[in-house]
Amino acid sequence: MTDTEVPDSGCFAGEGRAFSIGTEGPRIAMRLHLSVLTDLGEPGSFGVELAGSTGQFDVVHLVAGVQFAGVEDADRFLRDPFQAFDLVYTYELRLPMLADTPGVDPVHTEDEPPVDGPVGVADC
Repeated sequence: MTDTEVPDSGCFAGEGRAFSIGTEGPRIAMRLHLSVLTDLGEPGSFGVELAGSTGQFDVVHLVAGVQFAGVEDADRFLRDPFQAFDLVYTYELRLPMLADTPGVDPVHTEDEPPVDGPVGVADC
């Protein structure tokens, strides 16, 4: 990972805007996706991709947001607006210092959003 690169999850529309927090050693690379706000009514995304690094090891990667399918049928959208949205969520925590510890998995991964509700989950 370089200063402003986040591994592309492929879950969001467009390239988003890249930011970096920190320049030497520990840092967080971030890509912000806001196309749902700029392309009103069209398919788009609202979310963030974050990658945290110690400078030597990638430690955490989080992808969270929503995909919007767009408004094709206004009547259908007004009856059930949540149907047009899907949640996007993946989380990975890596603890390389525990890699040689017997019985310990140094990688924890989740891909089920910690949210319940009328919105679906994106398959990406």
